[in-house]
Amino acid sequence: MERVTRQEARWVMQKVDGGLATEEPFFAYLTFNDSSIDFELIVKAVDYLHHRQVHNQLIKRIHARYNKEKIVIPFPIRTLELSGALAKKMS
Repeated sequence: MERVTRQEARWVMQKVDGGLATEEPFFAYLTFNDSSIDFELIVKAVDYLHHRQVHNQLIKRIHARYNKEKIVIPFPIRTLELSGALAKKMS
């Protein structure tokens, strides 16, 4: 996942208008969360307007690449146990 994410970030910084091709993307793992391992990815652009464009393309490319590589983005699941009147209404 880290390798794929870095590859896509480098591609975007080099190919998307406004990306700073001379800068290396910054990647760092942050924490274990309930359903994920959180990380931070920082890419640089020439200005704020281009940063939005770079960020937009980065999200699209990472999403497509994760799908191609079969990297699953988990979502949290909660189990609720209901009792009493509310449980009867729900059944």
